[in-house]
Amino acid sequence: MQVYTHPTCSTCKRALKWLDTHHIAYQSVDIRQQAPSSEFFIQQVEKGVPLTKMMNTSGQLYRELGLKEKVKDMTHEQIAHLLSTEGMLVKRPVMICGDRVSFGANETILEEVWLT
Repeated sequence: MQVYTHPTCSTCKRALKWLDTHHIAYQSVDIRQQAPSSEFFIQQVEKGVPLTKMMNTSGQLYRELGLKEKVKDMTHEQIAHLLSTEGMLVKRPVMICGDRVSFGANETILEEVWLT
């Protein structure tokens, strides 16, 4: 499993602790250095995940770029490209293993995706 995190993010730390507690092996990747590809985000949209659910809407960069208003007029491809080039815009952590993916550290979602 690859887990895209920000090293100082408390949500990411909580998710990594959850993985450790459940003895799930992972490789941590600094999302600022290497974010998932644009194609990855488009694939998630094709699976029914709204791009806005993949965005860190409470982050400083999101506010600085005024994306709350701009995202309404952007195509999926434009948003996916932005997420793939600006890791701080991605809702963290992003956990990927095969076809399974989760965003964030909601324990209910983590249990549904990673313990079934």
